[in-house]
Amino acid sequence: MNAQKFIKTLPLRIDKQINLAIIYHYFAHYRLPVLEELSHAEMLNITLLGDQKSDTDIPTIDPDGELSHLHWYSLKNHWLLGGKLLWQGNLLRYCISSKDDIFIFLGSAYYITTWLAMFILKIRRKPVLLWTHGVTNDQDGFNWKLRSFFYGISNGVLLYGNKAKEVMAGKGYPTSELHVIYNSVDHKKQVEYRNRYNPSVTKAIRAEFFENPGDPLLIFIGRLTPQKKLQMLPEVIRKLKDQGESFNLLLVGDGPERSNLTEQVDALDLSAQIKFYGACYDEIRVSELVQAADMCISPGEVGLTAITALGYGTPVITHDDFNHQMPEYEAIVSGYNGMFFERDNMTALADQLITWKDITKDMSKDEIRTRCFNRIDKYYNPSYQATTITEIIQSQLKNNA
Repeated sequence: MNAQKFIKTLPLRIDKQINLAIIYHYFAHYRLPVLEELSHAEMLNITLLGDQKSDTDIPTIDPDGELSHLHWYSLKNHWLLGGKLLWQGNLLRYCISSKDDIFIFLGSAYYITTWLAMFILKIRRKPVLLWTHGVTNDQDGFNWKLRSFFYGISNGVLLYGNKAKEVMAGKGYPTSELHVIYNSVDHKKQVEYRNRYNPSVTKAIRAEFFENPGDPLLIFIGRLTPQKKLQMLPEVIRKLKDQGESFNLLLVGDGPERSNLTEQVDALDLSAQIKFYGACYDEIRVSELVQAADMCISPGEVGLTAITALGYGTPVITHDDFNHQMPEYEAIVSGYNGMFFERDNMTALADQLITWKDITKDMSKDEIRTRCFNRIDKYYNPSYQATTITEIIQSQLKNNA
């Protein structure tokens, strides 16, 4: 598709409608559900601005596909200093002449044109919101000062979690300008697939991979990378086995750590208890695998893995150093739908697995699943995000009138 086709006619101002521009580096496909939900708000007339392609292998939304009913404006990404800084061609021109009422930018302080665009829009008295992780640890120095100034140019910040709001408010950022919207995956598909849950499928999956399918099953799903600290898992399984506690582990995903993990599993004589499924891009199969497990385990940062697991009714265990976590850890309530363990402490992880086993020994599968669903269905879904964002937009325009 050529650029001329990609740049569609911009809408005229329509009474009672709000013209909203959303600017990202590119629109990753996992953002589709929340953008679809936003597009259902009749008051919003949305234009999406970004490059058509990502700079990695992350799939992007096709402008001629699911969101073809929205307006698109093509930007050209120019990554500088080895990908550390970004200049977006055509963005400033758009901001100078656009008739949009309000703008939402991906809130990275390393996007040069976002700084300039915000100054332009400030002169034009157009409200700006930043969609970002914010500051999630108690950092000081230049990095905080830079980001604090950057966020301060905007009219408000859309945050993934409450920890960022707490930290930023504690540093003096106005609480009224900090809005928690959480994060999500495709909740509608999650609900559809979890409603198909079949205990016989779970039984078959366990029997397919493990010699003792009745043992508790742990699952990790995601890229097998060093930052996930997956090398802890074979050690923990070995430690538990030496204590007379047998757990199975299924690793779903691929990545640079797979060969190291395979060698580690063989060296610890755990090939009967730890299996590698490989990468899986079939969401129905993902749902079956996750629902077959008793717990999802992520010894490093947890991220959207937590939302995926909880959305399919599987509790999550991850580390408790929230200064080094992704904001999605907040979906976990310790002792209710998962557990936390002391970061990098294998003994603590082993102990928490036993604790969770004891907590749930008299609970039904349905009760555990319901506990997991509750947080996702209430907060971590596209409908909640879109409703919250729409309310924030209305409030900003009212204040800006």
